[in-house]
Amino acid sequence: MPTALIVIPLVLFALLLGTILIMVPRRRALVAINETDFPGLSRLRFVTNMARIIGLLAGIVVVAIIWLVRDLGRSGLSLFLAPAIFALTQIIATLVAGVLTHDAAKTLGTAGLEVRRVGTYLPRRLSALIAATTVVLALALTWTSATGVSDSMGHGGREFSFEIPGEAAVTATIGPWPGSFYSVPLAVALGLVLVVAGIAIIVTIRRPRNASDPEIVRVDDLVRARAVESVLAAVGVAMAGTLFCVSVLVATLAIPQNLVPDLLRLAGWSAVTLEAAAMAITIWCGVLLLLPGAGTRLGKARGRAQETAAEASGFPS
Repeated sequence: MPTALIVIPLVLFALLLGTILIMVPRRRALVAINETDFPGLSRLRFVTNMARIIGLLAGIVVVAIIWLVRDLGRSGLSLFLAPAIFALTQIIATLVAGVLTHDAAKTLGTAGLEVRRVGTYLPRRLSALIAATTVVLALALTWTSATGVSDSMGHGGREFSFEIPGEAAVTATIGPWPGSFYSVPLAVALGLVLVVAGIAIIVTIRRPRNASDPEIVRVDDLVRARAVESVLAAVGVAMAGTLFCVSVLVATLAIPQNLVPDLLRLAGWSAVTLEAAAMAITIWCGVLLLLPGAGTRLGKARGRAQETAAEASGFPS
């Protein structure tokens, strides 16, 4: 895999991410808590924040190691798996935090009855964006897997063969191509991301609490929403980051030096568009991981209750 195909996008990614972090203010301040009366909530907030930081640092270290060993016999496969592996570190960190703080929002006394639904904590727009990205990625990998051919080393689907326009029975190949050599391991890794993400969200939402205390409900709701958003953002990094890698390879069809038919060139330019979109989605999901905030839907649904609880406790949300 040409190094420029990876280095240049990574440099642009770093520049755009830095610009966004400078221009976008912190989305939510640290959740204020009466630590004297609610030590469990203080521990809940601390463990959740530390898990996010540790997860980010671990993800960066893992991706750096992958970059250093990228040429060890797998023809760039480790680079394709990097977004999924990075996402797994974030999701596992959130899952561990949820297990460690399972009883942090419980107190002695009467517990209020409530029904907590997954949809209450899922940010609608982010969920829809990730779902759409996943569908596009699945369609792209299906096509590239169906059209790929084996390369000289016998790696199935790692090259793309086509007939040169105007040249009878003359074929050419380009590679690397995101065929079955890449798509099968990617499908396994991304499937694992989705499964672990689902477990993390369920553990987060089902964590018990004393629902009769408005202060506990206020803080716990915000912490839950941020945890769910972080999990979704990590899934977004996995899906959009992988779509970016796939699009980079398919975009070689748009290079003028490659004498491909017009229909294939159109596919190449479509991949260029997907490449830009995937980078934007990856960057935005990265911002959500760095600057966590409660989901929009939760904020609208429970805004009044949170304001009332904040006024009663004397602490701002």
